[in-house]
Amino acid sequence: MSFFEAKGIVKNFGGVQALKGASLTINEDEIVSLIGPNGSGKTTFFNCLTGIYTPDEGDIYWAPGNCNLAGKPPHQVARLGIARTFQNIRLFTRMSLLENIMIGGQIHDGLNTFQKIFTTGKAILSEKKREIEALDLLQLFGLSARAFEPAGALSYGLQRRLEIARALAAKPKLLLLDEPCAGLNSHEIDDIIELVLKLRKRGHTILLIEHSMQIVMQISDRIVVFDAGSKIAEGLPHEVQKNNRVLSAYLGDEGHA
Repeated sequence: MSFFEAKGIVKNFGGVQALKGASLTINEDEIVSLIGPNGSGKTTFFNCLTGIYTPDEGDIYWAPGNCNLAGKPPHQVARLGIARTFQNIRLFTRMSLLENIMIGGQIHDGLNTFQKIFTTGKAILSEKKREIEALDLLQLFGLSARAFEPAGALSYGLQRRLEIARALAAKPKLLLLDEPCAGLNSHEIDDIIELVLKLRKRGHTILLIEHSMQIVMQISDRIVVFDAGSKIAEGLPHEVQKNNRVLSAYLGDEGHA
């Protein structure tokens, strides 16, 4: 069995079938890019993998957790070792960078409600540990000098970096990035590409959604292509780039190829 495998995922919204038996496998330590025209089901697929949506059909096998993730809620998926970012940044803008990342690490604190409300010794130790880990992540992401500033004061590009750092605070074995380069300038895109490659070297397996073939060609071990809710191609970057079905799917997508 693969490190991660989603098989035959179907998701309907009323009379609209957003996913039509979509499948994907990921091996440990890979960077896999999921691409496709607008409306091809990529983000819906991410939402099914992370528990935001429950698939109507299909299975999601997670080898490290030895379980089927289909139908599990987001907090259970996160505890099992899968974290994600979102296409639209979802930071707590009035909270500091440090606080944003510490919240990301709460999923593993092991505290019950009593311990959290009454600030027991275990809660104090847990918070201190999360603070140290959050500071380490801020250092890794080049954000430590601004640790106590509100997240909303950051530029859009730095907010993207902070969101990835917060996802990493959950200590995922698999990191899902939903269009991490969207809205960035060329310099910021280069920074994100460098960061993704650095994370892989640190042992993270990564699945990302991206529109730009130029970006995925630089960082992907494999590329999976969706169109109209199902997989139409998969392979090495140079193979996918020359695939006629992929070229056809992208013709009407405003030149993103």
